[in-house]
This record gives sequence, C-alpha cells and structure tokens, in this order.
Amino acid sequence: MKYCANCGTPMEETDAVCPNCGTINPHYAGRKKKSRRPVLVGAAAAAVVCALLLCVFNVGSGYRGVVRNYVKAVEKEDGDAMLKLVSPTLIDGSGLDGGYISEYYSRTFEQTMNTYENRVGRNVRLRCELDDFETMEKRERDDFVDGCEAMGYDMSGISKVAEAELVINAKGRDKDREYEEDIILVKENGKWKIWDSNLTFIW
Repeated sequence: MKYCANCGTPMEETDAVCPNCGTINPHYAGRKKKSRRPVLVGAAAAAVVCALLLCVFNVGSGYRGVVRNYVKAVEKEDGDAMLKLVSPTLIDGSGLDGGYISEYYSRTFEQTMNTYENRVGRNVRLRCELDDFETMEKRERDDFVDGCEAMGYDMSGISKVAEAELVINAKGRDKDREYEEDIILVKENGKWKIWDSNLTFIW
C-alpha cells in the first residue's frame, strides 16, 4: 500500500492519481520508463491527464471533498463556507434567508469549537476520517425523497442519497478526543451536498 505524498490518502499502485486530491501517483503501475510504441505511450499519457483533470474538476463536488470542507468550515467557524456545501433544495425549501442561515452556522460552529476547547485545551485542530459511506438503495432512497417531498421540498434534482459516518479528532493543547458524527448527503444536479448533520439541522 502506498500513500499520497500530498494528502496521505492510501493509494494502490494501479491508481494513476490520488482519488482524494488528484496528485499524480509516482508509483503508478501502468507507468513505463521506456517504450518502443510511442502511440501507446501517448495514449496512456492522455488517459492519465484525463483522469487527473477529472479528479481536479470533481475535487469540490466529490463527497470526500464535501466532508473535508465541512470539517474545515466547523474549525474556522465559517458559516459562508458551510452555506456553499448545503443542498440548495434544502435551503430554498426552508424559506429562510441565506444570511440568516450562514449566521446560524457560524454561531453553531463557534459553540462547537468552544466545547472542544473546554475538553481538550486551546488551539483546537480538527482532523476527520470517513469511517463509512453508503449510498441508499432505491427503495430507501425513494422513501427519503417521498418524505421530503411531503414536507414541500422539490426533490427533482436529487439523484442519490447517502449516509456517511465520520470520526472527528479534536486535538488541543492538553489532549485530544474523538467524536462520531453522522451526515446525510445528496447528489444534487451532479454534485454532492450536505442535507443533514449533527451540527447543521435547523429545519
């Protein structure tokens, strides 16, 4: 098992790029030092470039990127950043002003960080591990969508619903502690967004 030199994510030798951040894998098993077939080398290089570009364009919309940015928003107490991660369908259906929601997130995250600080000491830093990620089967997804539509949400842009289990490590000056958190994500118009979490449910 190899690890990404940029973010530390585990990588197989068959991975051309890091599945998390898009960094090229120097141990890529398909790489060749020399070849007598320039055409094949060119095609392989083009495939690597395409994979890299795909990863770069998906880094903000992939569920790992969303989870990572969510934890960063909590750590920085950044309600505006959080607002960008939440499902537009959820925000539109709530009838609440975006400024109000952003302010709510900032206050909530501030309280959360204060709680961490009281338990582990000052200068708290958060690290997150995605313990589990599971996309709902069709029947479960349909039940979820039907329930949301019954509450007045327009779910026409939602193609997938998933449940993620996070382990958040809060490390302070004195000690560190781990906390578990469950998040519901939806794939909305091709991008993963947060629908619900322990810290963001306000509707």
